[in-house]
Amino acid sequence: MKSTEPENFIVIGTVGTAFGVKGWVKVNSHTNPKDNILDYTPWYINTKTGWAAIEVAERRVQSSHFVAHFVGCDDRDTALGFTHKEIAIKRDQLATPDEGEYYWTDLEGLAVIDQAGATLGTVDYILETGANDVLVVKGEKPCLIPFLMNKTIISVDLEKQCIRVDWDADE
Repeated sequence: MKSTEPENFIVIGTVGTAFGVKGWVKVNSHTNPKDNILDYTPWYINTKTGWAAIEVAERRVQSSHFVAHFVGCDDRDTALGFTHKEIAIKRDQLATPDEGEYYWTDLEGLAVIDQAGATLGTVDYILETGANDVLVVKGEKPCLIPFLMNKTIISVDLEKQCIRVDWDADE
């Protein structure tokens, strides 16, 4: 692994447990769809000294999960050293989203402002519920706001770092 300077990394998954005895590891994907994680290369692993590029020799779907084999990781003991490490890619590896589409990582930390101009808080994280995504807003009164464009979400302004919502914080 070659260490690299901190850049704009996007976490796309985590390394799970060792898989077998030949250095393979389970991979937990945060991408949507889940198998998109297999399309990115290179991967970066978060180590004690920062993000380090890791060469993936092989990766595949195995039953109901994903597994990977890293170059130089040829036994179970070495594989266990990767357990619970974050997997990231560099920002420029992401495709440019279509108009009105956003990466969750771009929404996290944005100010949430209601129609009266009051700041409700900031987006802490986003939940996937199946029907629609939900913004978890951390503020004076924490709230959950469905991410429904042109309904509860009036606008998203990445430059101004804010999301305007049609939402009553007292609901």
